[in-house]
Amino acid sequence: MDDNAQTQLLTELQHLCAEHHSIALSRFMQHVLSHPEYGYYAQNTAIGTKGDFITAPEVSPLFGEIIGAFLTYIWQLSGSPDKDNAIYFEAGPGHGTLLCDILRVFTHHDCALKDSRLTLFEASKKMQAHIRTKLDSEPISKQASGAVDFISSIDSLPAKPIFGVANEFFDALGVDQVIFTEKGWCWHEVFCQPSGGFELAPARLLSQQEADSHHLPHSANLGTIIEFSPLADRMIDQLSAHIARYGGVLLIADYGKSDNLGDSIQAVKAHKAHPFFSDIGTADLTHLVDFSALSRKAEARKARFIGPVEQADFLKELGLFQRTEALRRADDPDYNRRLVAGVDRLANPAQMGQIFKIAAILPAGEGLPPGFSKHAANNIDSR
Repeated sequence: MDDNAQTQLLTELQHLCAEHHSIALSRFMQHVLSHPEYGYYAQNTAIGTKGDFITAPEVSPLFGEIIGAFLTYIWQLSGSPDKDNAIYFEAGPGHGTLLCDILRVFTHHDCALKDSRLTLFEASKKMQAHIRTKLDSEPISKQASGAVDFISSIDSLPAKPIFGVANEFFDALGVDQVIFTEKGWCWHEVFCQPSGGFELAPARLLSQQEADSHHLPHSANLGTIIEFSPLADRMIDQLSAHIARYGGVLLIADYGKSDNLGDSIQAVKAHKAHPFFSDIGTADLTHLVDFSALSRKAEARKARFIGPVEQADFLKELGLFQRTEALRRADDPDYNRRLVAGVDRLANPAQMGQIFKIAAILPAGEGLPPGFSKHAANNIDSR
């Protein structure tokens, strides 16, 4: 991010603070991340070894290969609709790495999704241009940049089944917090400091209607924080309604948990944790996704929400280690080391294997798709 863009971003945030006294945390995060001119994603090449964070598709193409195989399986179970009656959908496609890996799998299995129009939820013009260039330069299938529709609203989805993925998407949508104080539940919002910096502090008390709508307990330990993501709620509500009506599947891969208790926001810069209010606009801001909230929204729309299961369990059940062995090269030890290192990072509980979770939204029905047998075990254990 150039200095002028960062100055402009900080000036806008300070004006918002002055106008409203404080800024809702989710609004602050969205402004920092997604401002069309000055935001983090508009200014930075965030993903990859030279960026601030790395996603599973950048770690190993086996991640996209397994996701593509899963989507192909669900497409077949759905009656193998032709290219004019189904679409591939991705929320937050980033550099297009996952997209290209999945398209290769569709092509290998002669899945009609390889020739369907690609519908990508991506607002960044920079990322859109990057993806178009990538599609035109890689001989993946018959797809090219002209077959891509970029949307900024789920209402723009065609009335067709979607077969898609949201990889590390919901954690970037911002989150609101409430904090329990001596006065009761207060919104935890962003305030400007006299120095021009920012801080989180209790703001106004929640009304009784607000407290009831979020099912807050009447009392809690002082300092208890509970999080909500209004934008994630709206997105999952719309996507679940679409799948419940038209069919398909959305696979959600993100790092998260199954409750909304505690302060989970963080900044990441150069692959390390970073002070949240330092280097605003040049560090990624994120939070742990509350999968239980996504599940409630999906089920309220009469869709099935399956999971979450740990990423390691999902990938291993779908053959990650067997595929790794099949790809080893007897005469290329360097390749084998890179292959195994990538797989270890995907599946090792100490790396991405445990904190990253996988869930699926499907139409009403019975049975569990491959990759989710641990979900059944969890349901049994919880009874």
